[in-house]
Parts: sequence; structure tokens; C-alpha cells
Amino acid sequence: MPHIILEYSSNLGDDDALAYLLDRLHDALGDTESFESERIKSRAVRCDTYHVGADRRGFVHATVLFSAGRPEALRRQVARRLLDIMRSDAALGGADIANSVEIRQFEPGMYVTERDE
Repeated sequence: MPHIILEYSSNLGDDDALAYLLDRLHDALGDTESFESERIKSRAVRCDTYHVGADRRGFVHATVLFSAGRPEALRRQVARRLLDIMRSDAALGGADIANSVEIRQFEPGMYVTERDE
């Protein structure tokens, strides 16, 4: 079950733009080889307390988690594709925002759902 956790600074107050960005990231991951849209869990988390260097006014960071076993090339492709989407979103400030993507894999046996009980 892949997850996208989109964290963003509270000074990016455009909720509609952030919802649209989350939709775009969700769809992009779902359109990627070996992922199914209906299995992806996506959510956005507003950060009211944060620091981002001296010159940036805000940030958007996506953490993408999924089961282990996907090739490094695919993981890099996902990170680059999602970052490109984030950077192209002019509604959120474009280049004035620190954008980043982190790809993580669940440790085998350490992701448990209610279906596993």
C-alpha cells in the first residue's frame, strides 16, 4: 500500500491549490509502472511551526513510502516526476518554495494493516 505524505508550510494558505497538488501527485504515482491508484493513500499535513533557511518563504515536501523490491531506477523516476510536478505548480509560489521528495521503502514485515490480523 503506497503512501504519499505531503507536508507544507502554513504560509502557503491556498487549500484548493494544495488539494490539487496532492491529486496530481496521487495520479502521477498511480500512473507509474507497478503502482495502482486505488491502493495509494495520500494526505497533506500543514506545518504551523517550521524553519526553512534564511531566503525561503515556505516549503513543500513529499514523502513516498511503499513496499521494498522496486528497482532503484524506478524509485529515482518517481522522485523526479513528483518533484517536477511540485516545482511546476505556480499557484504555490514556484521557485520561492523549497520543494523536496523523499522515497522510502517499508521494512519487510513492519507494515501491518487490519487485514493482516
